[in-house]
Amino acid sequence: MAPNNEQPAAEPSSPADPDVWLRAMRDAARPKWSKITIPGALTCLPIIAAWLFVGMEWGHEWWVMYSIAGAVTAAFGAFQKLAQSRIRPMAILLAGMAIAIWTGNVAGYFGWY
Repeated sequence: MAPNNEQPAAEPSSPADPDVWLRAMRDAARPKWSKITIPGALTCLPIIAAWLFVGMEWGHEWWVMYSIAGAVTAAFGAFQKLAQSRIRPMAILLAGMAIAIWTGNVAGYFGWY
């Protein structure tokens, strides 16, 4: 019988373990150039440019800020995968943005800002 050269599965690290966070930050900071999709990213550019033009033309610079922030956030979420699904990150993004907008409106209405 041949010797078993397989290494045992690594034990999952605890979130309290500082090495887990260091590895996660290193992985997040390391670009994966082979996975970049330039045509996909360029599809977002006309929307951003249109909001920039319309907002500046109509004199509503704050529209530009909010619209571009939303477009960039949505574009970033559109290119992410969570558990092999592209819909899940977008649903989480939608829910998070809706909650944040609702909370901001309630806070503004009641003067809590």
